[in-house]
Amino acid sequence: LATDAPAVDIMGKSRGGAPDIGAYQYGDNVPNPPIVNPPPIVNPPPIVNPPTPPPSIPVNTPMATLSSLECGATGLAANAFTNCTVTLVAPAPFGGSTVTLTSSDSRLTIPSSVTVVFGAASAGFTATAGAVSLNSPVVITAELDGSSVTASLLLHGLSRGVTPGLPSLEDLTIHGTRSEVSGTANGAIVTPTTAPAGPVN
Repeated sequence: LATDAPAVDIMGKSRGGAPDIGAYQYGDNVPNPPIVNPPPIVNPPPIVNPPTPPPSIPVNTPMATLSSLECGATGLAANAFTNCTVTLVAPAPFGGSTVTLTSSDSRLTIPSSVTVVFGAASAGFTATAGAVSLNSPVVITAELDGSSVTASLLLHGLSRGVTPGLPSLEDLTIHGTRSEVSGTANGAIVTPTTAPAGPVN
Protein backbone atom coordinates (compact mmCIF):
# COMPACT_ATOMS: atom_id res chain seq x y z
CA LEU A 1 0.00 0.00 0.00
CA ALA A 2 1.06 3.60 -0.50
CA THR A 3 2.67 5.03 2.62
CA ASP A 4 2.87 8.64 1.47
CA ALA A 5 -0.86 9.06 0.75
CA PRO A 6 -2.43 12.29 2.14
CA ALA A 7 -4.32 12.24 5.44
CA VAL A 8 -7.62 12.87 3.69
CA ASP A 9 -9.04 11.38 0.61
CA ILE A 10 -10.31 13.25 -2.45
CA MET A 11 -13.68 13.69 -0.73
CA GLY A 12 -12.02 15.47 2.22
CA LYS A 13 -12.62 12.66 4.64
CA SER A 14 -9.96 11.43 6.97
CA ARG A 15 -8.61 8.17 5.84
CA GLY A 16 -8.21 6.94 9.40
CA GLY A 17 -5.74 4.20 9.90
CA ALA A 18 -5.89 2.43 6.56
CA PRO A 19 -5.85 4.19 3.23
CA ASP A 20 -9.03 3.84 1.16
CA ILE A 21 -9.52 3.79 -2.53
CA GLY A 22 -9.44 7.54 -2.79
CA ALA A 23 -6.03 7.67 -1.26
CA TYR A 24 -4.54 5.84 -4.15
CA GLN A 25 -5.27 8.85 -6.35
CA TYR A 26 -2.28 10.49 -4.74
CA GLY A 27 -0.06 7.55 -4.09
CA ASP A 28 3.08 6.67 -5.96
CA ASN A 29 3.08 3.01 -5.15
CA VAL A 30 -0.20 1.86 -6.56
CA PRO A 31 0.09 -1.89 -6.99
CA ASN A 32 0.13 -3.01 -10.60
CA PRO A 33 -2.35 -5.67 -11.64
CA PRO A 34 -0.79 -9.04 -12.21
CA ILE A 35 0.37 -9.68 -15.77
CA VAL A 36 -1.53 -12.53 -17.31
CA ASN A 37 0.28 -14.19 -20.15
CA PRO A 38 -1.92 -14.90 -23.20
CA PRO A 39 -2.50 -18.53 -24.09
CA PRO A 40 0.09 -19.96 -26.40
CA ILE A 41 -0.62 -19.68 -30.12
CA VAL A 42 -1.52 -23.05 -31.54
CA ASN A 43 -0.65 -23.41 -35.20
CA PRO A 44 -3.35 -25.08 -37.30
CA PRO A 45 -2.54 -28.47 -38.73
CA PRO A 46 -0.89 -28.38 -42.13
CA ILE A 47 -3.17 -28.59 -45.18
CA VAL A 48 -2.82 -31.96 -46.82
CA ASN A 49 -3.64 -31.94 -50.53
CA PRO A 50 -5.66 -34.96 -51.69
CA PRO A 51 -3.87 -37.36 -53.99
CA THR A 52 -4.19 -36.57 -57.67
CA PRO A 53 -6.53 -39.10 -59.33
CA PRO A 54 -5.25 -40.84 -62.43
CA PRO A 55 -6.44 -39.32 -65.70
CA SER A 56 -9.63 -40.87 -67.03
CA ILE A 57 -8.57 -40.30 -70.63
CA PRO A 58 -5.13 -41.40 -71.81
CA VAL A 59 -2.80 -38.51 -72.52
CA ASN A 60 -2.02 -37.72 -76.17
CA THR A 61 -4.84 -39.94 -77.46
CA PRO A 62 -4.93 -39.58 -81.26
CA MET A 63 -8.20 -38.52 -82.88
CA ALA A 64 -10.09 -41.46 -84.34
CA THR A 65 -10.44 -41.49 -88.14
CA LEU A 66 -12.09 -43.88 -90.57
CA SER A 67 -10.21 -46.30 -92.78
CA SER A 68 -12.86 -48.16 -94.80
CA LEU A 69 -16.49 -49.22 -95.16
CA GLU A 70 -17.24 -52.58 -96.75
CA CYS A 71 -20.42 -54.61 -97.26
CA GLY A 72 -20.68 -58.33 -97.89
CA ALA A 73 -22.82 -57.90 -101.01
CA THR A 74 -22.67 -55.42 -103.87
CA GLY A 75 -26.33 -55.88 -104.84
CA LEU A 76 -29.56 -56.67 -103.00
CA ALA A 77 -33.01 -57.86 -104.05
CA ALA A 78 -36.12 -56.67 -102.22
CA ASN A 79 -36.14 -57.60 -98.51
CA ALA A 80 -32.61 -59.00 -98.71
CA PHE A 81 -29.88 -57.79 -96.35
CA THR A 82 -26.10 -57.70 -96.10
CA ASN A 83 -23.64 -57.19 -93.28
CA CYS A 84 -21.37 -54.15 -93.48
CA THR A 85 -18.24 -53.27 -91.50
CA VAL A 86 -16.77 -49.86 -90.74
CA THR A 87 -13.06 -49.83 -89.82
CA LEU A 88 -10.93 -47.21 -88.04
CA VAL A 89 -7.31 -46.34 -88.78
CA ALA A 90 -6.42 -47.18 -85.14
CA PRO A 91 -8.26 -48.75 -82.18
CA ALA A 92 -11.01 -46.59 -80.71
CA PRO A 93 -9.93 -44.34 -77.79
CA PHE A 94 -11.33 -44.36 -74.26
CA GLY A 95 -15.13 -44.05 -74.41
CA GLY A 96 -15.36 -45.53 -77.91
CA SER A 97 -16.09 -43.84 -81.24
CA THR A 98 -19.61 -43.27 -82.58
CA VAL A 99 -19.75 -43.40 -86.38
CA THR A 100 -22.65 -41.65 -88.15
CA LEU A 101 -24.25 -43.60 -91.02
CA THR A 102 -26.40 -42.29 -93.89
CA SER A 103 -27.96 -43.86 -96.99
CA SER A 104 -28.51 -42.02 -100.27
CA ASP A 105 -31.76 -43.96 -100.78
CA SER A 106 -34.30 -44.41 -98.00
CA ARG A 107 -35.26 -47.80 -99.48
CA LEU A 108 -31.97 -49.16 -98.14
CA THR A 109 -32.44 -49.27 -94.37
CA ILE A 110 -29.40 -48.85 -92.11
CA PRO A 111 -28.92 -47.68 -88.50
CA SER A 112 -28.24 -43.98 -87.96
CA SER A 113 -24.97 -44.75 -86.18
CA VAL A 114 -22.73 -47.54 -84.95
CA THR A 115 -20.25 -47.46 -82.04
CA VAL A 116 -16.72 -48.85 -82.17
CA VAL A 117 -15.99 -49.80 -78.57
CA PHE A 118 -12.83 -48.82 -76.72
CA GLY A 119 -9.82 -50.80 -77.95
CA ALA A 120 -11.60 -52.18 -81.04
CA ALA A 121 -10.86 -51.10 -84.60
CA SER A 122 -14.15 -51.97 -86.32
CA ALA A 123 -17.90 -52.40 -85.86
CA GLY A 124 -20.62 -54.02 -87.94
CA PHE A 125 -24.17 -53.19 -88.94
CA THR A 126 -26.88 -54.56 -91.26
CA ALA A 127 -28.23 -52.97 -94.44
CA THR A 128 -31.69 -54.15 -95.61
CA ALA A 129 -33.16 -53.48 -99.04
CA GLY A 130 -36.74 -52.47 -99.73
CA ALA A 131 -38.70 -53.04 -102.95
CA VAL A 132 -37.77 -50.98 -106.02
CA SER A 133 -39.22 -51.12 -109.52
CA LEU A 134 -35.92 -50.57 -111.32
CA ASN A 135 -32.31 -51.22 -110.41
CA SER A 136 -31.18 -48.36 -108.16
CA PRO A 137 -27.62 -47.61 -107.02
CA VAL A 138 -27.23 -46.61 -103.36
CA VAL A 139 -24.28 -45.09 -101.51
CA ILE A 140 -23.75 -45.65 -97.78
CA THR A 141 -21.64 -42.95 -96.07
CA ALA A 142 -19.89 -43.30 -92.70
CA GLU A 143 -18.59 -40.16 -90.94
CA LEU A 144 -16.42 -39.65 -87.84
CA ASP A 145 -14.62 -36.51 -86.63
CA GLY A 146 -14.40 -34.99 -90.10
CA SER A 147 -13.34 -38.18 -91.90
CA SER A 148 -15.69 -40.16 -94.14
CA VAL A 149 -15.76 -43.36 -96.20
CA THR A 150 -18.40 -44.80 -98.56
CA ALA A 151 -19.67 -48.12 -99.90
CA SER A 152 -21.87 -48.64 -102.98
CA LEU A 153 -24.73 -51.12 -103.40
CA LEU A 154 -27.22 -51.85 -106.17
CA LEU A 155 -30.87 -52.40 -105.29
CA HIS A 156 -32.27 -54.82 -107.87
CA GLY A 157 -35.65 -54.04 -109.38
CA LEU A 158 -38.65 -56.36 -109.30
CA SER A 159 -37.13 -58.22 -112.28
CA ARG A 160 -33.72 -59.00 -110.89
CA GLY A 161 -30.91 -58.58 -113.35
CA VAL A 162 -32.86 -56.33 -115.74
CA THR A 163 -31.02 -53.26 -116.95
CA PRO A 164 -33.06 -50.06 -116.42
CA GLY A 165 -34.74 -48.96 -119.67
CA LEU A 166 -35.00 -52.43 -121.26
CA PRO A 167 -38.31 -54.33 -121.34
CA SER A 168 -38.78 -57.65 -119.57
CA LEU A 169 -41.02 -60.49 -120.76
CA GLU A 170 -41.83 -61.17 -117.11
CA ASP A 171 -43.75 -57.87 -116.98
CA LEU A 172 -45.07 -57.75 -120.58
CA THR A 173 -48.41 -58.97 -121.95
CA ILE A 174 -48.79 -59.09 -125.74
CA HIS A 175 -52.08 -59.13 -127.67
CA GLY A 176 -52.18 -59.73 -131.42
CA THR A 177 -51.01 -62.16 -134.02
CA ARG A 178 -47.85 -60.54 -135.34
CA SER A 179 -45.90 -58.58 -132.74
CA GLU A 180 -42.15 -58.55 -132.53
CA VAL A 181 -40.66 -58.35 -129.06
CA SER A 182 -37.19 -58.47 -127.60
CA GLY A 183 -35.67 -58.02 -124.17
CA THR A 184 -34.74 -60.33 -121.33
CA ALA A 185 -36.50 -63.17 -119.54
CA ASN A 186 -35.06 -64.47 -116.29
CA GLY A 187 -31.79 -62.81 -117.12
CA ALA A 188 -31.48 -64.45 -120.62
CA ILE A 189 -31.41 -62.36 -123.82
CA VAL A 190 -34.44 -62.79 -126.08
CA THR A 191 -33.93 -62.01 -129.78
CA PRO A 192 -36.70 -60.40 -131.89
CA THR A 193 -39.35 -62.94 -132.76
CA THR A 194 -42.98 -63.17 -133.88
CA ALA A 195 -45.53 -63.74 -131.14
CA PRO A 196 -48.03 -66.58 -131.65
CA ALA A 197 -51.75 -65.92 -132.03
CA GLY A 198 -53.58 -64.96 -128.85
CA PRO A 199 -52.37 -63.19 -125.74
CA VAL A 200 -48.90 -63.99 -124.46
CA ASN A 201 -48.08 -63.39 -120.78
